[in-house]
Amino acid sequence: QNLTNRKIMAKTMYLQGQMAEIDIDALARKSQKARLLAWLRHKPITGLQAWKFLGILNYKGRIHDLRRDGHVIETRYIEVANRYGERCRVAQYWLKEEA
Repeated sequence: QNLTNRKIMAKTMYLQGQMAEIDIDALARKSQKARLLAWLRHKPITGLQAWKFLGILNYKGRIHDLRRDGHVIETRYIEVANRYGERCRVAQYWLKEEA
């Protein structure tokens, strides 16, 4: 992404009828754990979103770190379509309670 695109607020993501805007530029200056926590304070996240919007490939490790720090992060499985239109289940994480 070029700098102009990064200056724009992140694409508004619609997830189960909820939407939130997250400032990608502000998140870029934080650690992976801090970026993930900031996102989870607004809305749930999947692995693909963690990689695409936050640049976190090992998101499960960061989820583990946040849980170890005392944050209550729940997991549920949602059904999505892959690039071929096939139905798949993926894990979705959300912050239930702050540490």
